[in-house]
Amino acid sequence: MMQKVRFLLLGFVVLWMFLGCPADKISISVTLIPPCVSESKNFKNPLDSISTISLIAVREDPNAEPEVINSASFPYESGGKGIFDIPLSKNVRIVVEGYDESNKMILRGASQLFDVTVNSSTNIKVPVFIAGTDAFSQSTDYASQECSQLPDGLQGASVTPLPDGDVLIAGGVKIDGGARYYYANLYLYNSRTGTFEEIPIDDTINEYGTRAYHTATLYNKGTDDKPEWKVLIVGGETYINGKTASISTAEIYDVATKKVEFLTSTLEEGRMYHTATLMQNGKIVIIGGENKVDGKVESYLDTAEIFDIQEETFTKLSGKDYNHMTYGRSRHSATYLPLRYNTTEGKPVSGFDKVLLTGGIRKTGNSLYINDEMEIFGCANANCTDYRFDIVRKSDNTSLKMIQKRYGHQAVPVMIGADPIGGGDEEFHNFYVVFLGGYTCIGMDRCAGTTQLTDCNCPDNDVFKSITTKIEIFEPTNSQGPQLKYTLDMNVARADFAAVPIERDTDNIIIFGGYGTSVGTITDIVETMTVNKKTQTKPAYLKNKLLFPRADFGFGLMSNGSIFIVGGENGKLGNNKASLSTVEIFVPSVSSLISE
Repeated sequence: MMQKVRFLLLGFVVLWMFLGCPADKISISVTLIPPCVSESKNFKNPLDSISTISLIAVREDPNAEPEVINSASFPYESGGKGIFDIPLSKNVRIVVEGYDESNKMILRGASQLFDVTVNSSTNIKVPVFIAGTDAFSQSTDYASQECSQLPDGLQGASVTPLPDGDVLIAGGVKIDGGARYYYANLYLYNSRTGTFEEIPIDDTINEYGTRAYHTATLYNKGTDDKPEWKVLIVGGETYINGKTASISTAEIYDVATKKVEFLTSTLEEGRMYHTATLMQNGKIVIIGGENKVDGKVESYLDTAEIFDIQEETFTKLSGKDYNHMTYGRSRHSATYLPLRYNTTEGKPVSGFDKVLLTGGIRKTGNSLYINDEMEIFGCANANCTDYRFDIVRKSDNTSLKMIQKRYGHQAVPVMIGADPIGGGDEEFHNFYVVFLGGYTCIGMDRCAGTTQLTDCNCPDNDVFKSITTKIEIFEPTNSQGPQLKYTLDMNVARADFAAVPIERDTDNIIIFGGYGTSVGTITDIVETMTVNKKTQTKPAYLKNKLLFPRADFGFGLMSNGSIFIVGGENGKLGNNKASLSTVEIFVPSVSSLISE
């Protein structure tokens, strides 16, 4: 008979499973960690309505579909039952599902991957954070039995989900009224325990280790068989001599050793609000951004720098016109295209993967503009010893521009049912990039007479920050050339928000948070949309909201399919700015999202 132990304060539940052949049974204790009971008015505790619990053991092969190797269901209050005759396996994940009396799934959770071998402990302990499906819940610190949160509120921090299920949070700035405090801290969120571990760093090695609005990129320096996972943290904004400035320094976090190394190689130019994208050839490309000195932006960069993950050095592209973008960009988007893509014909061809660049702010003369140009970055020759930028062009060779100029937006890659590099022309037509929201300027195409965004006013005096609802869907490899297929609207205007695929490589997107319809408001409203090939409908409201309205926050898709959210601004713009320290986890159901 299985055992069940309930900790009264939070309702923790320990369930027992048995994995292995009949002669090699290995007991598995599954600890269900419920969501923290949040003070938010939006919180609904799913445990109040649970009737039945299902435990599902899944084996995940990187080269095949996940395989269910056993499962069991039992009444939530019954004490459960054992699971037997599951073969010893690698890459096992325990999925927990909870159902109400009408058999509707209202709770879900998934463990991180683990191996069950003949050398495994006779009692493997597997914690599973469970939460309401299609809802936001505060993470629970298993040790303290309180809500997980950072020591301080942060904005502009990087969030990097790691292969083992943990999440790295680096840098950031705490905004308290008009004061700004930049951080060099790195925190590791342990998804098994809900705790934050501060990573020790030596601040004396690098004078400017504090940073916000930087990038953090996960890469593998080893092989598929023997991975060496690292995170490149580069650039950003900090204080130098009492004024804000962009920096050129970089550091590397080693996932295995949990140590930080400051690099002697640096960017040639200090950058903030740039992008960093990992290419399949083992390079990370850093594109655009702002170069800021003494509190003022000196330039909006049109250059790229290449980081070699083996040599751990930066090289700036220069010398040829095509090494530069048509215009500089900051606060733009960079979307990795897993396609063999020809920029003039819009057809799959042999070659290397590409990066799509959209939107952003640029400087021309003594004026600021918001970009509507789209460009492709990729290899300039077969050996990839040089790189180039190309304007995205239609079949008639004219440039294809975004319908809505924007920055601070989201660009989400979406796959509709097929692998884009699996072969066959039709499969290439299943890949799209969805542009959503962002800042724009209604009724004015430029900000004349200044190169500082803070001095730039739209006609309604909103600091160049009208916020748009517009959505565009870009198909890069249509047989008749690249196309913008649809234009529609979100229900809520958003900027500095999140838009994330619900599961990897699916056509469902969840949209949440951000600065709202009127500048100065921050929203907790959530929307969902499904990208279709032939028709497209407006996003639908999700009935569950963020627990805390937030904008300018960090987020990432975890390896178990949940979405991790931390920090951001809560409140209104102006003197009431306050940075959040709270964590929220979004747990999707396996079915379609539940909309109102």
